[in-house]
Amino acid sequence: MGFQNILLPLDGSELGQYAIEAAIKSAAPGAHVTAISVITERSEVMISGYLTYTAVTPTETIRTPKEVIDDLTRERKAYLEDIRATLEHAGLKVKTVLEFGEAAGTIVKAIAPDVDLVVMATHGRTGLNRLLLGSVAESVLHSANCPVLLVTTRAA
Repeated sequence: MGFQNILLPLDGSELGQYAIEAAIKSAAPGAHVTAISVITERSEVMISGYLTYTAVTPTETIRTPKEVIDDLTRERKAYLEDIRATLEHAGLKVKTVLEFGEAAGTIVKAIAPDVDLVVMATHGRTGLNRLLLGSVAESVLHSANCPVLLVTTRAA
């Protein structure tokens, strides 16, 4: 049987592959999948981007936040196109969406009335990391108006 309309939030991490596989397995033949990725200032630019570029060798240049965001945007668009190809190869109809903003709220707003399943990876952070970074998956789980399938690599 399977689900007809799936929202697939992806953050570009390796864990996303598990969510993609789960979405394919959960989908009805010919189902619609919306793959959405949200670039957030806090998690993408400050943590994985801008701050890491401040420690450079004398031959490198320091990139501005705008340059980092532009690079992230290009990388994320290419990533989403790769995901599109994977999902279409599995016989699914795909729409890709790239947004900027707060991840959980943006994902929740993207849950259209016809979405019958959200499939997303969870990093399974605990302790200080969870306190500092929050839990996008938990926020979506508590705010979504449809079932949410959380995928992780941790053994049950």
